[in-house]
Amino acid sequence: MTLILKSLWKLFGFAETFVVLLVFCFTSSVWACVLNEPKEIFKAIVENHPDLKTAKSKKMILQSGLKQAQQRPNPQLNFTTNHGNRNEFSQSETTGSLQYVFELGNKRGSRVNKAKSVKELGETRINNRADEITVEAIIEIERLIQVVTLIDLYLESLDVFKKMSDTLKQNNSLSPEQQIQLDIVDIEVSKHQLRIAKLESEKSEIKTHLEYLSNSTCSISISKFRYAVPEQIEMNLGLSKIPKFKVLENQIQLAEKNLNLEKSLSYPDLKIGPSFQIEDSRGPAANMFGFQLTLDLPILNRNAGGVELASREKKLVLDQL
Repeated sequence: MTLILKSLWKLFGFAETFVVLLVFCFTSSVWACVLNEPKEIFKAIVENHPDLKTAKSKKMILQSGLKQAQQRPNPQLNFTTNHGNRNEFSQSETTGSLQYVFELGNKRGSRVNKAKSVKELGETRINNRADEITVEAIIEIERLIQVVTLIDLYLESLDVFKKMSDTLKQNNSLSPEQQIQLDIVDIEVSKHQLRIAKLESEKSEIKTHLEYLSNSTCSISISKFRYAVPEQIEMNLGLSKIPKFKVLENQIQLAEKNLNLEKSLSYPDLKIGPSFQIEDSRGPAANMFGFQLTLDLPILNRNAGGVELASREKKLVLDQL
């Protein structure tokens, strides 16, 4: 190794030698990552698939959405102060109130229930996608092994036909039957070469896709063997619920919770709390204390449009069953 470094130093100098060493180390690390066993490929896909790597983050976002729905509205502080002169006498007026917001109609409960349904629907879709990836990976790995096996079989068969063709061509005077036999053999040689080319193309495509899903720095090397499905595969499917039915079930629950939320929005919010008023004018100061109440009057609308929209969305989901 020392002799090699000295030779590189003499030929290229320090900077070039450093670059060559970096390239060598990089390519060595890339070549070192080779997946030889189907279980290794499957494990790498489970660990590095883009959708599976982001599944945990997506579930955390859904959990954050639930926490957001659980938030209560903050109290409101109102404060006003005015100062001026009247008839050359100064006067001031200060008013203020602190109002607490009470959500009538069970708005917070309906909002939390909807967020829970959104969370359940999102987790169901994430779990279903994980199951799809698991099944697709097994099928694709199995197909790769099948293609490799077929290529080997066709190569062996092609070698046999080529030998037959060479044997027949050695005879300078072929009978009509032998000429027909030679033509048939040549046709089979062409067919086998075409099939092998198509299988090689499919093999390259599958390997590239699996390498991307498993890890872009790892290469796949498959030899002839029988692939066994991994013994432990976590599937999120229920015994009586197919993925699509489970999603529809969650969508119905979400539509129902959304309808309840829209109905709760037909009720106004009650804002109530202590208030004060301080007046300082020409006479003695006046200090007054009491409470202030604010309530929207549901006269012009009671969110009939929102309720109708939610009802139609629920009906649309039910029509899919």
